[in-house]
Amino acid sequence: MQWKNPWKYSNKDLFAIYRGASADNECVLVVDTSTPSCGGSHFGCWVCTLFSQHKSLTAIIKNDEEKQWIQPLLDFSTELDLEENRSRRYCRRRRGGVQLYERNLESEVSINPIPGPYLKEAREDWLRNLLTVEKQICQTDP
Repeated sequence: MQWKNPWKYSNKDLFAIYRGASADNECVLVVDTSTPSCGGSHFGCWVCTLFSQHKSLTAIIKNDEEKQWIQPLLDFSTELDLEENRSRRYCRRRRGGVQLYERNLESEVSINPIPGPYLKEAREDWLRNLLTVEKQICQTDP
């Protein structure tokens, strides 16, 4: 909290956003690294597709009426998570290989490729959508 951050905004404002990030009011600032973290919420990238639910972001919005302006970001992130259109993704992974995963469904086995990154056109669409959300948020002036 005592050092300036690269984005030139107050660290106290960022701390205030994360204060309500869990339903159980876990602490969000670990000062002493010798003590274990309190809680298990995820404070990483809000567009991370590794998580199907963004519990921290949902809790932030639910626990603090002043943080309602974040809702469009959560909606955007949820939409990104639901993107399952494989025609908008490369068939190969980032390093060029094809990876397969196996699922056992009742009496049959299904083997499918793990999709790679989104195609350029899909990423352009996501960027346009995100810029629209950003404009919407800036107009509401949080």
